[in-house]
Amino acid sequence: MLVTLSGLPGSGTTTAGRLLADALGWKFQSSGELFRSMADARGVTLAEFGALAEGDERIDRELDARAVTLMRGASGLVMEGRLAGWMAFRNGLGEARVWLESDAATRARRVADRDGGSASEQQAAMAVREASESGRYRDYYDIDIASREPYTLDIDSGALAPKAIVARIRGAL
Repeated sequence: MLVTLSGLPGSGTTTAGRLLADALGWKFQSSGELFRSMADARGVTLAEFGALAEGDERIDRELDARAVTLMRGASGLVMEGRLAGWMAFRNGLGEARVWLESDAATRARRVADRDGGSASEQQAAMAVREASESGRYRDYYDIDIASREPYTLDIDSGALAPKAIVARIRGAL
């Protein structure tokens, strides 16, 4: 079985994904971890690798191909990533494809708590990152990240604690 968790930065996908995997006794895989391993393999920082991805479509395509390969071979996997739901949908995968939604201010506060900086600084940085990713997803895959077409479940993570999110997902399985 496969469950994907997607959402914008700070929506709680990693937290909920880890809790869900633990609750189900499944493996957890984050697209962010895959991206970090790719950066490490090239000997560059995460920021440097992100800048490279801006101009080299092959980086995103390699990341997403790795994620799809993991999802295809899944037996008890929670896959977290912005495009995980889309990639599973397009490949006929996933018992549940979940989108976590939260308002920008809540997401910025969470990212600031996790990564440092002020919430307003994080909100500005997130807006730039989200615009960049939205353009790349549209150009590379013809995906509108705002579309909820592939998702079987949409949860407002700003209104629920992580354990309640997990309970909602488990109830949908």
